[in-house]
Amino acid sequence: MASIVLTVSDEVKEELDSFPWVNWSEVGREEFIKKEIFEKFIHAGKLSDEDKKFCEKINWEPIDEMEVREEYINNNGHI
Repeated sequence: MASIVLTVSDEVKEELDSFPWVNWSEVGREEFIKKEIFEKFIHAGKLSDEDKKFCEKINWEPIDEMEVREEYINNNGHI
């Protein structure tokens, strides 16, 4: 398995360190997978069974990342 190293400012490092219970590697891995799934969803309009399982596992849907079309917003700014 490959590894990557990210450089962050001292301020960001301090903030990350204030959450010692968070597995930042897992957060990064999940975000990368979400980006891949979202890109596939945009192009294909559907999810594979494997992608559906991942989405269910983390309680996330790619449709949640899409902007609401202006025609669906009423005059009060509500959907």
